[in-house]
Amino acid sequence: METPPTPARQLYLACFIPSRLFTAHWAMWVPSTDDEHIGTLIQVIGDPLNGFVHEFERGYRPQEDSRPPLLLELGGAGENSVVPDGPMIPGRDANAYNELERLALSIPAPTPSLKPAAAASVSQTKPRITIDNCQSWLSRLINAMVAQHMIDDGARGVLQTAPKN
Repeated sequence: METPPTPARQLYLACFIPSRLFTAHWAMWVPSTDDEHIGTLIQVIGDPLNGFVHEFERGYRPQEDSRPPLLLELGGAGENSVVPDGPMIPGRDANAYNELERLALSIPAPTPSLKPAAAASVSQTKPRITIDNCQSWLSRLINAMVAQHMIDDGARGVLQTAPKN
C-alpha cells in the first residue's frame, strides 16, 4: 500500500506597509494545522542602525492585527518541514519547533548596516550603502528553502513583486 503524499501547507509573505516613505516590513506567516486563522509569524525585528534579531510570533492572527498585513501566497511547504507547530498561545520567542524554524534561525539576522549621522564622513565621495534588513533576510530564507526543496522556486517571484515600501 502506497503512502499518500504529505499535504502541503500554504505559506504567506506578510507585508506590513507603514507608508510610502518607509520600508515595508516583511515576515513569513505559517498558518496552524488546526486553525487557518492563527499561526506563527517568522521574522527578524530591529533596524539597520542597531541590527536585527530572530523572532517567532506565536498565536498570530493577521486579521486581528491593528496594522493588518498584506498576505501574498508564497507556495506550499510539505508538512514534514512545518510540523510540529509551536505553541499557539500568543507570545514571542526564538525557539525552533520544526525544520522551517530551524532553517530560519540558521540564516543570520542582519547586523547594523547604517552608521549614525554623527559618524558620517565629510567626504563628497561616499560609497553606496547596501542596507541589510528584514526584506533581504527573508529573501535569503526563501533562497535556502528553495535550495532545500521546501518550497517551489515561484516564491522568489512573489518577493520580486511584493511591496518594498
